[in-house]
Amino acid sequence: MMKVIGIIFLGLLFLGALLYYLIQQSKKPSGIVGVLMMRLFNKAYLPMVRWALSFYNPSESPMKILDIGVGNGKSTTLLVKNFPKSSVIGIEISEIAIKEARKLPTTAVFQLENIENTSFDSKTFDLICAFQTHFHWQDLKKAFSEIRRVLTDEGILLVACEYAKIRYYLPQYKDTQAYQKFLNTIGLQLVQEEKQQGWRFYKIKKLILELIRKIMSITNNMRRIRRFLLLFTLTCSAFLNTPFTFPYLLSLINRVEIHTGTIIVATMNPIGKDINVTNLYIFPVI
Repeated sequence: MMKVIGIIFLGLLFLGALLYYLIQQSKKPSGIVGVLMMRLFNKAYLPMVRWALSFYNPSESPMKILDIGVGNGKSTTLLVKNFPKSSVIGIEISEIAIKEARKLPTTAVFQLENIENTSFDSKTFDLICAFQTHFHWQDLKKAFSEIRRVLTDEGILLVACEYAKIRYYLPQYKDTQAYQKFLNTIGLQLVQEEKQQGWRFYKIKKLILELIRKIMSITNNMRRIRRFLLLFTLTCSAFLNTPFTFPYLLSLINRVEIHTGTIIVATMNPIGKDINVTNLYIFPVI
């Protein structure tokens, strides 16, 4: 009995070690096993790449494209085929992967790069693709921040992978809302999500600083209005010697406008059964 238990234990230990080895190969292929795995991945994931690209239909071809985690380069050659006028660069952290990719008859350029810290200039690429790879990045926030840096202001990031990989490697972002919130902290926004056969597709854009400034400006103005309304309530209460409640005050406010340097509030004050008096209050924005 103990012999059987020992054999089972050794078998489980071997399977665990084999699984760990294969996971490491999927992250950074090496040797003959890595070459064979990349070929298997092509058959499994190229249909997903084609599916993801079907959601990207720009009016003009992107000038420069970056393909992240290219494996042996098959996804990159597909990008070259779809966008023949574009300059396409594929990057990998695996030397054997880059060596295999450079054997392909393509105009694409393949470089050994880590997406967390690339050698590219800021705002270089109009389209960046990450197919079946982002769940392997060691520092997800750093990688997405680097993508934002090298992406043009009007550029697009396409991410596609198996949803099972997200559940396993990135369970904290399996929910779309949590993923969107994470992207927003980096200055990116999720503009489209698609699902099919256990796959997930995300189209992502930059959250432009100008838009952020406008949102912050609106937020600040709303704070100023709330501060003014509180002051206005107290002033009316003192002037009319009436204990105004805030909801009642709001019912009297007919119009609020924000102009440069001032806030204008028009109120309708009932002074008789059928008579209303319109008062106009102009206050400087503090």
